[in-house]
Amino acid sequence: MSVPQKREDRGTVKFARAVESYMDYLEGTDEAPVFAEDVQAVLRTIKQGLAPFHRVFPTLTVDRWEELVDLSLTRFTDRCIAGKIDRQKNPGGYLVKITQNSAIDYLRREAKRMSSGPVPDVAANDDAIAASVDALAGRQAVEAGLKAAWESQDDTVVRVVLAWLQVAAEHDGERPSTREVGAIVGLSHTAVSDAMNRFKTYLPEGSSPT
Repeated sequence: MSVPQKREDRGTVKFARAVESYMDYLEGTDEAPVFAEDVQAVLRTIKQGLAPFHRVFPTLTVDRWEELVDLSLTRFTDRCIAGKIDRQKNPGGYLVKITQNSAIDYLRREAKRMSSGPVPDVAANDDAIAASVDALAGRQAVEAGLKAAWESQDDTVVRVVLAWLQVAAEHDGERPSTREVGAIVGLSHTAVSDAMNRFKTYLPEGSSPT
């Protein structure tokens, strides 16, 4: 009696086979997918196989992750066409490594940009933004809090608070919902709440956000 494969094992096997099929297509072997829709199906399977690794990089939005996956596939394609990928050395694992390295490189660049770049300007002249800042904790407190989060490289808090302010401005200063903000930054409403609560720790002592 055979032992059923675990779901993650089946997914890993499916991913590995899809990578090999894609290599067949690039190398023009007899086993290569023939029709364009077949190739697209193979690529969808590959992207589905890479999707779980997004959890390792929770600060990346879904859109950013998908961009990095596309970039990684391009790099993988170029190396495969150049004959630099050995089929005997786990090409699927190599693609995962390329994707993870792409994500790490992106986050490093963002961290460097955040540490050396200007603090986001929330002291805008727009009346609606000014009103939302004042409603949050007072303009100077928000500016100081964002600066502290920026210097701590807390990208999630910076993105969430700026999105919060933008949504509030679009709604004439009304308090945004966490789901609405989450849709903008690619986070769950719970993660948005966590980020807003964490933002309080960056505010100067004595501030009282609502």
